[in-house]
Amino acid sequence: MIINIASVLNGEKESISFCGEENFPAFEFNGEKHEFVEPIKVSGCVSSKGEIFELDLKITAKIAALCSRCTKPLVHTMEFETLETLSITEADEDVIYVSGTTLDLSDIVKESIYNNMPIRFLCDKNCKGLCPKCGIDKNVKDCTCDEENNNSVFSKLDELFKK
Repeated sequence: MIINIASVLNGEKESISFCGEENFPAFEFNGEKHEFVEPIKVSGCVSSKGEIFELDLKITAKIAALCSRCTKPLVHTMEFETLETLSITEADEDVIYVSGTTLDLSDIVKESIYNNMPIRFLCDKNCKGLCPKCGIDKNVKDCTCDEENNNSVFSKLDELFKK
């Protein structure tokens, strides 16, 4: 998404607002491939703050993912705001350098999405996950595996608590 910011850069306007949608390709995050279910919605404004400019963005994205506990497919909606500082002179790494009168938001939007991604996706905060022995989805049906004969990595610790 490319926006024309000439009127703010040359002082004609103090700020400009914009909104739009853009399709982004599938991406890999934490070793898993994710796709956007619909175009990413981006709205915001660019405003002059003297020698620097502020880019205030609101981003909404819907991502197809799998539940980290039970592996059910889900759609995760991300909605967040981000504030970036722009400059027409090269500055430090925290400031986005703008050359010309247009600003391509694609990289800014992608980086903001990566920074706001959850560590894991859950279909429900109370998801019980899969049984580690038989693999049954414990949200759907209780399994008959004997929990006491657990061969997990914590079984030796469990023995200490039983003493």
